[in-house]
Amino acid sequence: MNFADAFESDEPYEVLRGSPTLTFVIEDVEQALPYNGFAQGVYREGIIELHFSEGVLTIRGVHLRELWRCLQLQDVRSVQCKTCDCDDELSITAITWEPTDNEEDEIPY
Repeated sequence: MNFADAFESDEPYEVLRGSPTLTFVIEDVEQALPYNGFAQGVYREGIIELHFSEGVLTIRGVHLRELWRCLQLQDVRSVQCKTCDCDDELSITAITWEPTDNEEDEIPY
């Protein structure tokens, strides 16, 4: 089973008020980030960067402002790459995850 097919929605993102996590898929691996680790977000045309204590999630696409507004409320349950042939609809073209290098969190042997 492909994880991307496991999302309940066929839309680029799914909203669930009060969702405790933000779920995304990269290379058939589904990951969930807890919103309680959210530090800051940055929006600029075509890019949303979400900084969590665990790392940075970057979402690239077009017409992302509506998604950005929902992310500000922490009501987005999941995001996935979905493109649309329409020029005026939201499309997510890439999702990347860059984990934070927290050497102090590692257990010494």
